[in-house]
Amino acid sequence: MPELKAHLPLKRSFSIAQYQRLSWGLVPEGSQDKWFIFLEDHWLYFHRSWTGYCIYQIHLEPVIDKYHVTETWVNCDPDQHKTKNDQLEVDLLNFVIDKLLLAG
Repeated sequence: MPELKAHLPLKRSFSIAQYQRLSWGLVPEGSQDKWFIFLEDHWLYFHRSWTGYCIYQIHLEPVIDKYHVTETWVNCDPDQHKTKNDQLEVDLLNFVIDKLLLAG
């Protein structure tokens, strides 16, 4: 993640089972796959598969039987990511989480 980054107002919690699914991440298998996603030390990293740029980072904190999002960052380097408004970024991030990581 570059120094040019900003907080995003992502408010989410995940069950233990969902956290386990998140921990599997996503490894691109072909050129149509746009994301490389992995979990490391309770940080979920979202990289664009073609460029390798880190676009989002989410910190997940365990609390009893859930994992809560405590920090979310978006890449604001104009050479790496064309940042939209916060709500569009949150919507895209939620879509990627729900459709690519938790679906199935």
